[in-house]
Amino acid sequence: VIPVYPPLAQEQAISSTKAPEIQGRKKKDKSQPVELSFYPEGGELVEEMPTRVAVRAEDKMGNPLNIAGRIVDAFGTEICQFETYQKGMTTFPLKPAAGQRYKAEVQWEGATLSYSLPAPLEEGFGLQTRFRGEDLILTLRSNLNSGLEGAYLLGHLRGQVFCRVESLAGPMQRLKVPLTDVSEGVAHFTLFDRSN
Repeated sequence: VIPVYPPLAQEQAISSTKAPEIQGRKKKDKSQPVELSFYPEGGELVEEMPTRVAVRAEDKMGNPLNIAGRIVDAFGTEICQFETYQKGMTTFPLKPAAGQRYKAEVQWEGATLSYSLPAPLEEGFGLQTRFRGEDLILTLRSNLNSGLEGAYLLGHLRGQVFCRVESLAGPMQRLKVPLTDVSEGVAHFTLFDRSN
């Protein structure tokens, strides 16, 4: 599968500055024989905002598991299916509806196991990343009345800031980061609101 992206309407240049270290979050349900961890892209699920959710399946010893499952809403309606592969991980798309809760269901040793996904926020920001050729495309979204106004984005790699964008506006904005300008490693992007 090759992702297809619409043309970028609002590309911005990236400038450098210092950024704080950001820590990731993990959601687990340890009461089950199979442990599923959910990682919403951008850190949180936000109502009416499309995102991808990474899922990791492990046994009680922390070994990766290859399993298949589905995502259902509170009414039991199937939203999508997923299957973990390498290292027990995969992703699935999700656009949380207002006021809705979701869970993952997997079959394990003849039983259906159920895992709650993190509750979507009513309001907030979303951050998605996609590769396009030699560029990293960041899509920033907000469902707040003020949109992205006052928010700013920081990107850092090994503790060194390689991008800072402050002039954000509107409910959605796309940014292009040339990968030729970024050294190898794991890059972290954080979208801050006015209050940090």
